[in-house]
Amino acid sequence: MNMKKVTMLKKIVFLGVFLLMIQWIPFPGTFMNPKIAQAASEDNSENIRLNIKSSKNLISGEECILRVYNLEDSQKATFKSSDSNIIRIEKETRNKATLVAKEVGSAKITVTVRDGFWKIKTIVITVYVGPPAQSVKLVDSKVVLKVGEKTTLKAILKPGNTVEDGKFKSSDSSVASVTASTGYVTALSPGTAVITVSIQNGGKDTCTIKVVD
Repeated sequence: MNMKKVTMLKKIVFLGVFLLMIQWIPFPGTFMNPKIAQAASEDNSENIRLNIKSSKNLISGEECILRVYNLEDSQKATFKSSDSNIIRIEKETRNKATLVAKEVGSAKITVTVRDGFWKIKTIVITVYVGPPAQSVKLVDSKVVLKVGEKTTLKAILKPGNTVEDGKFKSSDSSVASVTASTGYVTALSPGTAVITVSIQNGGKDTCTIKVVD
């Protein structure tokens, strides 16, 4: 083989090796170091939160959505119940799941956020399941308030282990307003308003609020 052919062959081999090396040499920005990627995900962990802070009351048969906020595109949440006879997890996606209350009791729901194989964050909440209320009665049937005064109406729901809350409503919120979930009444102007508290089975009770100057 003459020298020209040998030289040409060497050039071809060198070029082939060079091109092969280029494919495997990491250039800046080509891909992220695994440790750097993990650190970036962990930096985001402080922003990850649930729509339920630490605990939730549910009536047996009731459902609610547990949602995870501020996940990055590469992150996924998984949901696990400590007792599926009490709380069953359904319709699970990467950032939410439906909690179905089955039996009376309590269960812990563990939410684990991962980025690939890395565990980024774990959040645990407690869900209490109780029976629905069968009856409701207000402690006071009539209250007199001066304009500007405030009071909280107390409702007694039975059975005692129900986790249901009564819903309050005013017949005239210009005279006396009431917070629907707590029964907190504010006297606004002279007159009379009837505050009604109700439960899911249709049971209710009333209190007459008389507002004077």
